[in-house]
Amino acid sequence: MSQEQNSKTMSCEDIERRNSVTMAVHKLFMDMHGAYGLSWAAKWETGQQNEDGKDIGVVNAKRLWSDELYDAGIDPQTIAVATKKCYRENDKPPNFALFFEICKSIMPCKNPTYKDCIISKFEIEAPVVIVDYEHHDDGLDWARKIVAKDDAGYHTSFYAKKAAVSVLNNCM
Repeated sequence: MSQEQNSKTMSCEDIERRNSVTMAVHKLFMDMHGAYGLSWAAKWETGQQNEDGKDIGVVNAKRLWSDELYDAGIDPQTIAVATKKCYRENDKPPNFALFFEICKSIMPCKNPTYKDCIISKFEIEAPVVIVDYEHHDDGLDWARKIVAKDDAGYHTSFYAKKAAVSVLNNCM
């Protein structure tokens, strides 16, 4: 069934969700091009243009990614988070299979099982961390809290700690 025929049987909510996923994939392609440059574009470009002047390979890749992510129930917020995760943590641009796995690892589980949701389970049951740090009310307490949390042995992201230390070193 073509997308046009399928849209006739879809509810307004489904059409809106499909459109939001399509827009998220469009932004994904722009962000990945910004992050990876020609190495991203070269994965999809064919050099052949359609009647709108757009590269056929890029158009087809966007369509496939949109269709597959929509069919898997992956929402635009998950696509945005996975996009940032890719370019912040990987030197090379992902193919669809890798991106899809990243999306699945981020999504909250609908039918939780130990095998499928081990990461989500730990995130949900993670204890609230309270650390002592000296308050200064100078706009930098967020950074002091991150450093104190890390110093107390709790997990903080590498980039959060790096940003916090950098800000504190430059503003002190």
